[in-house]
Amino acid sequence: MKIAIPVNEKGLKASVSTNFGRATYFLIYDSETKQETYIENPGRNASGGAGPKAAQVVMDAGVDHLITPRLGENAANAFVNTEIYEAHAGSVEQHIEDLIGGNLNPLNKISKGLHGHT
Repeated sequence: MKIAIPVNEKGLKASVSTNFGRATYFLIYDSETKQETYIENPGRNASGGAGPKAAQVVMDAGVDHLITPRLGENAANAFVNTEIYEAHAGSVEQHIEDLIGGNLNPLNKISKGLHGHT
């Protein structure tokens, strides 16, 4: 499976970014090959529409799972065939292990977004 996680630092010991659309990078982790790829977020400095711009780059990477602490509705609408899970305190590595082990909860609360905030 291919997993996307918003991060502000590279590395499996990093924390999950608290803001999907404004994260510095997206870690794309392939659970079969154990390969890590980091994609710069083109939406992080956008004056508006950061979430949908970020969602598009993540979807273009072919992910089927997303782990994030929250997600705005405009970004969430892009993830039609993607399972979205709620992040918790802990490292990216712990989140990956929790997802593979079936220990993450689906992200059920989609927000209106943080329009105009950075």
